[in-house]
Amino acid sequence: MTDPLDQLLARLPEGASEALLEGRRWATTKVTAAGGRAVRLYAEELGGTTYVSANAYVVGGQWQLKPCEMPEERVLTFLRGFSTDRPDAPSSDGAGTRPPCTPPTPTRSDGRG
Repeated sequence: MTDPLDQLLARLPEGASEALLEGRRWATTKVTAAGGRAVRLYAEELGGTTYVSANAYVVGGQWQLKPCEMPEERVLTFLRGFSTDRPDAPSSDGAGTRPPCTPPTPTRSDGRG
């Protein structure tokens, strides 16, 4: 059976990404090490002062959460509540909802088009 903390950590993409929590945007970083047995998590509310920082390790076959200078519940609230879905993000099939970027049409310096 998978540990619930393992499931929560697996929801967050590896590396740098963006997440939403309670309508607010967050910049997140997740780094996995030690063959998947250690995870470093940092998330910062964009435009705000709130952040979440923690390490998680497999000890005795179970995941242990070690928050960095904050209550464990603060980290768990973020992990349980965040979403990576954004209306302007590409969908899983690679087709985004934003129009494709079209380069500007070159103009001639002599004004003839």
